[in-house]
Amino acid sequence: MRLYLLIEKLRFNRYQLSVGIKELIHRIPLKYEKDTIGKKLKVIEKAFKELKELEVIEEFNFDRKSPLKDSTFEINFI
Repeated sequence: MRLYLLIEKLRFNRYQLSVGIKELIHRIPLKYEKDTIGKKLKVIEKAFKELKELEVIEEFNFDRKSPLKDSTFEINFI
């Protein structure tokens, strides 16, 4: 639920939010390291799946880019 509060703050009154993975990791707060970024992505994706199951968010997409620090999450709200 902490992630939900964070993205609610970021989105304000918008129904769609696009946030970079590096920004999201720093905001959660997690330590940003190139070696462990893959594990952190899995944790964040799992949290978004839980929010989707709870019907708090409508949909989320992960746009993977190379390098991973340039990747983004797109979240659609109900």
